[in-house]
Amino acid sequence: MKTLFKLVIAILVLNAAVRGALAMWQYYEFKDAAQQVVLFGQRSDPEEIQANIVAKANEMSLPIMPDDVKVSRDETRTVAEGFYVRTVEFFPNYPYPVKFTFVVDALSLGEPLGSGRK
Repeated sequence: MKTLFKLVIAILVLNAAVRGALAMWQYYEFKDAAQQVVLFGQRSDPEEIQANIVAKANEMSLPIMPDDVKVSRDETRTVAEGFYVRTVEFFPNYPYPVKFTFVVDALSLGEPLGSGRK
């Protein structure tokens, strides 16, 4: 009986670890994708970058709305920040909301957008 109890506890802990790790893995994949959107979108408007980040999140089935992502540009630096809340079921039938936040930025080595230089 004692061995069975230990086995059940070990399975529950392993289940929670795997579900948490999968949620974190998807978060890191999304953060990397958002970094790529910002890095390769240096010539895009902030609104377009925001839309691309939200589209990538929808592609990955993440619950992100356009209002959850803010993109700002300060001359050659572009910063995107945002958050989403995902429900993770660490233990069976006990969903737990986990908030994931991200901040990604990129510097452009070229001229600032709209510098008008030809």
